[in-house]
Amino acid sequence: MDLNFSSEKLPFINFSEFNQLPTCAGIYFVLDSNNIVCYVGKSENIQKRWKNHHRKHQIEEIHLKYPVKIFWLAWNIEDLDTAEKYFIDRYKPLLNNTKVELPKIVPSEIILRRLLKKITNKVFAIGCINGNSTTLTKIYIKYDASNYTSTGAAAIIKKFQSENKQSCLKIKRSRYVKEIRGPIYRIGSRDHRLQAKQNRAYNNHWEVTCNGVTIDITPVTGMKELNFLKEFSKEWKLANVKMKAISGSNFTTMNEQYRTIIASLSYLFPLNIENDPIPLLSQTR
Repeated sequence: MDLNFSSEKLPFINFSEFNQLPTCAGIYFVLDSNNIVCYVGKSENIQKRWKNHHRKHQIEEIHLKYPVKIFWLAWNIEDLDTAEKYFIDRYKPLLNNTKVELPKIVPSEIILRRLLKKITNKVFAIGCINGNSTTLTKIYIKYDASNYTSTGAAAIIKKFQSENKQSCLKIKRSRYVKEIRGPIYRIGSRDHRLQAKQNRAYNNHWEVTCNGVTIDITPVTGMKELNFLKEFSKEWKLANVKMKAISGSNFTTMNEQYRTIIASLSYLFPLNIENDPIPLLSQTR
């Protein structure tokens, strides 16, 4: 009984796509990007098994450093126990026969800081609305939507949101506009594909709430607007993460001359450049 882990011999999916696993009975193998066997298991329904897998948290941690794939081998139910034991003995996986580690609860402010650090050079804080006894303070941030590649803020936030669905920090996404207008290109043409990428980067509105403050993130485009934000923003800290912000007289200039940046936010107030509005409650800074 031999097994060669390769795409030619066994079907597989990326770890983030485990919902696409088959519903058949079989043996499954978890391998990282170094082809190290992390775990071997069995199930009468592989897909169902992975919906609530007891090792999912540990495998997620491996996946963040060394992207994981899940391979499977269809097997008859009667021999699952024997097959599983054989493969565990043969490959001696890292996690089999070890203690199951429960996920640690990570404070939302730490997750937020991780997000902000990833986009700090791609966003600009433009103003705020101070909260009261019934509403939360809201910080308004614009991201550069002209970068529609995987290095742009939109792609980074989407990826981060997907990877942190189970965290206590809730990132809410909606469309920025109901409809995007522009030239009509032939479907499938180069111009059409490029336009679709640009639209996906632009049409995003995120809201993130942490420690009594909501961060509102929306796109900005246009060379004049972006050049203004880049030239006249100053260093500021949000959740103790350095980023660029518009304040003081530059806020007035933006309000008077660059209305497309603030759009319908006529009620916006300038930021206090000396104040970080998000209090950090945990010891980690």
